[in-house]
Amino acid sequence: MKRSPSIFLRRLALVSVGDLIAKGFTALTVILLIRSLTEADYAFYVSAEAVAFLLTEVISNGLNIALVRTLSFQHSRHGAIDLRLPVRLFLFEAAGITLIGVVAVTFPQPLAVLLLGKTEAVPAVQWGVFYALALVSFQLGRAMFQAVENFRGFTFLLLLRQGGIFFLILVNIWLGCLTAPLLIGILIGVNILSALFGWVKIQAMGGASATDSAWFWSFLRQAAWLIGYFVLLAVIARLDVLSVSRFASTLALAEYGTAARYYSMGLLFLGSVHAVLLPRFARAEMQVPDVQRRFIRQWFLATSWVILPIVLFDIWGKPLFVWLNGGKYAEAFSIWIIFSVGIWFSLMFSPLVNILIGQQRYRTLFFLSCISLVIALIGYNLVVPRWGGMGAAGVAVLSQFVINFGAFTGLVWSKR
Repeated sequence: MKRSPSIFLRRLALVSVGDLIAKGFTALTVILLIRSLTEADYAFYVSAEAVAFLLTEVISNGLNIALVRTLSFQHSRHGAIDLRLPVRLFLFEAAGITLIGVVAVTFPQPLAVLLLGKTEAVPAVQWGVFYALALVSFQLGRAMFQAVENFRGFTFLLLLRQGGIFFLILVNIWLGCLTAPLLIGILIGVNILSALFGWVKIQAMGGASATDSAWFWSFLRQAAWLIGYFVLLAVIARLDVLSVSRFASTLALAEYGTAARYYSMGLLFLGSVHAVLLPRFARAEMQVPDVQRRFIRQWFLATSWVILPIVLFDIWGKPLFVWLNGGKYAEAFSIWIIFSVGIWFSLMFSPLVNILIGQQRYRTLFFLSCISLVIALIGYNLVVPRWGGMGAAGVAVLSQFVINFGAFTGLVWSKR
């Protein structure tokens, strides 16, 4: 079935606007928490959230993307998805996190030192494990909406969660009873209730399938490469700040952090792009090489013009950049210029990784991430001591470009 470009653009706009609104709720929530919690309670919350995000990033991110690919292919072929697969996947992910929870209870202090570097963080680690279980259920619920390309449900579920969290925190602040454990309880409860809503709404899309236990374990073996890919991406994403903090001055770190913040904001749109492209390239009709080439050609033409506003801002935007930062860190603008090129490259090449995922070439992605990690490790150690933040930005952009260009080369080579 041929898809109209206008449908793709409407879906992209829907997901982007929804994500922007959700980010607004998140920003308001953070402001409320900073103003309302004591220093100890806020530190407890940050630590527990860090543990939860780490566990879900390692255990569930790669599996959920593999799930979206598989369910989207099923839905395009049969008009239904096998709900036993996400149920089994949830039980598998929950078992992994529960095992860590058992370790958190049995050996609380060593685990706290391993994850957060201090023994007094034991309660935060234990609460973080419970929070991770709730996050896993929510992320799987959204993944099923994404797989069937129901982006209204996909976006609504995110807004339901963020809006619910903001409202309940606001009420408890007004009542004067908000504490860190209660806050984590709110986060757990809202995530679980939002997930249940999503699972109930998606039931109508279920159907029969030949999926069995042997097939499920085969799915996990394939997805292991994708898990490794996302774990390495997470490691690569943290190396820049660690390198600048190790080799450069405090001022250089502050300048780099300022530019990196705007770089992250510039990449926010890419999350929406990937959310829409992933199920699109997993569909049966999108496995045809000619169809993929046609889409890539159109995408390159559509995104190549983005370099124009980027160049214009890089030439004349420094006064605005400095004003936004309150007159501080003017030298961060040079670092931003390097990052801006990275934003353009990432946008142009964004479909390529999704095509590889759609083709289940998870091993190729893992191999590319290994190359990127080696380049990042060598690059940061060679460049940052001499050029500081600008060198770190160059290595960060280069390491991401290696994955994108490697994906492009792999696709071209496979079609010969």
